[in-house]
Amino acid sequence: MKLSILVVGFLMLCAVKSAFALDGLALRISVIETSGKETHTFSTGVLMKLTENVNFEQPGHYAFGIQSREMEPGQVNLVFTLKDLSEGAAIYGGGGAITMNVGENADLMLKSLETSQTSYRMLIESSFAELPQ
Repeated sequence: MKLSILVVGFLMLCAVKSAFALDGLALRISVIETSGKETHTFSTGVLMKLTENVNFEQPGHYAFGIQSREMEPGQVNLVFTLKDLSEGAAIYGGGGAITMNVGENADLMLKSLETSQTSYRMLIESSFAELPQ
């Protein structure tokens, strides 16, 4: 009897730990920049909470703004803003939003200013991840 209680307790502890171990969102983002006939690609990644706002820079390349909101278990709404830093100043690249299931990939064309000669597209890979303690 004591052994079965210990086994059930251990299994419950494992289930709780599993449920909370993957409490973060890992995003791998590839930016595809097209200007005329030239195309440049840049990749980066971020680890964040399922509901969180983050801003970060890749000096000399891009500044990212990402707002994530968990819509339901396993589904997030992501809002992106992108600034191009390659010319030495922060130039608005575009923004966009997508709702996706964590674990899936998405292709997002950013909406930019009408006067812009450059277009930006993001390939987004998502997965659950464990946040550092």
